[in-house]
Amino acid sequence: MVKNIADTKILENLVKKVLELGADHAAAIPVSKIETDAGFRSLCEQNTCGRYGKCWTCPPDVGDIDTLMKTIRTFDYAVVYQTIGMLEDSYDIEGMEEAAKKHNLLIRRMAEAVNEDSFVRILHLGAGGCNICPVCARVENHPCRFPDMAISSLEAHGINVSRLAVGCGMGIIYQETNTREKRKDDSGTREQKRSKPIEEKESFRWLNENPNPPAMLGRIE
Repeated sequence: MVKNIADTKILENLVKKVLELGADHAAAIPVSKIETDAGFRSLCEQNTCGRYGKCWTCPPDVGDIDTLMKTIRTFDYAVVYQTIGMLEDSYDIEGMEEAAKKHNLLIRRMAEAVNEDSFVRILHLGAGGCNICPVCARVENHPCRFPDMAISSLEAHGINVSRLAVGCGMGIIYQETNTREKRKDDSGTREQKRSKPIEEKESFRWLNENPNPPAMLGRIE
């Protein structure tokens, strides 16, 4: 929660900074408005991403879900930011990888850019598990190689990321046709396709690569 005008200025500077570093959208939100639900841990347990039990910053090693949700409530506000990736269609793996690379680079830049001297504490959460190492040391049951740099995710902390995104004005924008054949257009280069205005992209999909945006939570006293 913002307490005074000095805190407001810090929030404004953080939002400005992440936009300068490459975010497409950014917003500050009081932590009191962030929804959490322990039920999200069951989604991690399904291991769709393949990182459950294989990454120190993912469940179950990241910690008890109820404890993590309580930790969230010890912060005053969050700065939430988001990137947008262009995909040719829902099968554009290369485009997804490019968008993820851009997004993960922004997370690192933001973590390095923030001056922790302005805060009592900072908790930087990303979209998905930590990606500093190609293979987490957890796979071989070794200690984390970079504990000061490792970043956990909003999902692991029980945060309802879809509602967080909507609450910050960050929805998913897309256009697509009904069949893969119609979505796939081989005319023109990738650059030419992506340079078209969105209203001309009837065969493509404009997608917020991370509707689950990262957030940096801080406390000022």
